[in-house]
Amino acid sequence: MKVDATMDEARGLFDSPTHRHNLGGGSLWTRMLPVLSVLSVVCLLGTPAIGAPGFKKFRAPLSGTVYAARIREHRRVRDERGGSMRKERPRDKQRNRLRRTALLVFAITACLTLVPVVPAASQSTSSRVITAPYSGSATSIITRGITACGTAKFVHPATFNLRTGIGGWADSATGKTCGKYWGGSQGEGWAEAQFLLTINIPAKKALLAPTMIVAAWAFGLNGSTTLVSGACSPSFSASSSGCTTFAQIYILASAQIYDVSNGSLTNSSNSWAGFYNGTDYLKLCNYGSCIGGLIGTPGNFSYSVSPSWFFNVSGMKATHHYQLMISIFGSTSAGTSVVSAGLTGAAASASADFYSFGDGAHLSSITET
Repeated sequence: MKVDATMDEARGLFDSPTHRHNLGGGSLWTRMLPVLSVLSVVCLLGTPAIGAPGFKKFRAPLSGTVYAARIREHRRVRDERGGSMRKERPRDKQRNRLRRTALLVFAITACLTLVPVVPAASQSTSSRVITAPYSGSATSIITRGITACGTAKFVHPATFNLRTGIGGWADSATGKTCGKYWGGSQGEGWAEAQFLLTINIPAKKALLAPTMIVAAWAFGLNGSTTLVSGACSPSFSASSSGCTTFAQIYILASAQIYDVSNGSLTNSSNSWAGFYNGTDYLKLCNYGSCIGGLIGTPGNFSYSVSPSWFFNVSGMKATHHYQLMISIFGSTSAGTSVVSAGLTGAAASASADFYSFGDGAHLSSITET
């Protein structure tokens, strides 16, 4: 009986005007329910359009729950009243209103909780790839020199085609002794080439975060070196004397991003170690006591590599003009030299084809992320 009395008291409190006003029986809740309903529908229908993964799966069971709750309530009212569909009693109406309000509040709360997550889940990182033909300028510089019995020549001059993104050069150098000689260089030749490239990079629009720019290259080189050490005659009265015969080929490269609009430069976050192939014969003496020997192996070789330069460019602006500035330098040299010694019968040569093998220097792409 105590339980029944308590339930009766609770029902009386539930049906009291004050309780009905606080929990939905008053005009305030009557006006709020349509607003909550509209907000819930807008939230549930609008949010999936943002593209959050799996959000449609969330909306379907929620709508089904609301629908199932209404069906169960309809059947309960019908069964309690013997199948008649007369108007609900005030207490039933109050309970139905509370159920609907709870479901609407739950739907809006869930929606507002999930919506802020949607942009982060659906946001994707776009990138732009720039390939040939490129817009910009290309400057080539070549130098060569000889001493005594040395030679240097360019089989193919240094060129770079912006339309194809391909360039290179081919050169050779030789050096040899011209007879017994005391002092500096007996015979040397060297050939040097350099590209100075300026590639225009349009800025991406609406960049709100740091930007990564990657300049991808492909290098291909065929080369050869030969060497004859000759006979070195050191000085027995000098604390330092000796002879050298050498053949060397190397390539270096560097890159920067230049903001033409404000004059700022951004160095790459990495570097390329470059390429070197060479052979040397050294003989170093102290009062006639000598050490030395052959370093490296003469012969033919092929070399290919695909280096990339990375740039972290912060706050690129669509209104600014940007350029990728690239410098590629190569040297081919061969010759002999002596210090307080005599050298006879020595010769060396080096040749590099940085043009026809593997397209020489090929700017594959510039990627902006």
